[in-house]
Amino acid sequence: MDKKPAVQRPWQCDLEEYTRQGEAGKAEKSYAWKTAIGLQDVDGLETSGYLLSTAKEHIEGRIDISTACRRIDKKNGRFMGKL
Repeated sequence: MDKKPAVQRPWQCDLEEYTRQGEAGKAEKSYAWKTAIGLQDVDGLETSGYLLSTAKEHIEGRIDISTACRRIDKKNGRFMGKL
């Protein structure tokens, strides 16, 4: 059986740029976001522009992870607890 080549998603290109820049903190955060978004992708969920922009703000250090989680939870209409 032939394997199909992996298709790179638009969000992967956006977050991969942080890894290429080589800043350790940004690369680690980018990897974590790519992993989380990739797991959603495997489940067939689409990545919203809101999630991607929140991820970028966190990677760039404009917000911390707690703020990112609160924003996403609020946008999705839920609160999963205090971080």
